[in-house]
Amino acid sequence: MKYFIAIIILVCCLIASQLWDTYYSTYLCISIVVLIYFILFSWELSIFKNNFKNEYKFRSQKKSLDVFDLIFAILISALYLAQDNISEFEILFIMCLWSKSIVSCVMWFIYKVKKPYKIFINEDKLYLNQQWFKMRLLPNLIQINYNRITKTLNLEFKIKSDISINIKDYKPEDIEKLLELCLEKSEHNVFIPNNLNLSEK
Repeated sequence: MKYFIAIIILVCCLIASQLWDTYYSTYLCISIVVLIYFILFSWELSIFKNNFKNEYKFRSQKKSLDVFDLIFAILISALYLAQDNISEFEILFIMCLWSKSIVSCVMWFIYKVKKPYKIFINEDKLYLNQQWFKMRLLPNLIQINYNRITKTLNLEFKIKSDISINIKDYKPEDIEKLLELCLEKSEHNVFIPNNLNLSEK
């Protein structure tokens, strides 16, 4: 949350610096863009430092890229670049727009090497170690769904919101073990989705 708040503050500063229209506004904008990239990298790398008391933990083998973020950045950039005149501020704004996709691409290579632990289970608690950290009580698990298009498992809980796990990022045997633990610890009548075939992932 602290990283997200920092990014929001910097984006507001980026806009405010342009409204001031001072001699130093361009340099200030560049500094703010650099800080946004720095915060995004720090936010991503903080995942590697997190560790939780656990009985089981599962490594992420890679990082899935968000295609929708990339498409959005391409479309907005194309609209701006199609203009006859583009200001320095608009160029800096485009750089900010691309920040999430660029950082994700760099992290894709880091994940391939480092393979951080992203899922932890301790007693009846499930920890999802990601930018937006989540913890759920497995006894409250009421249903497991699988989306074959996005290759994601959706775990629905009686209390708190659902969580999604991209099975492409994990070894098939880890997903099998995770599902086994979910079924074992849930207090409800939960089944593995019929359309889930780990050999096809």
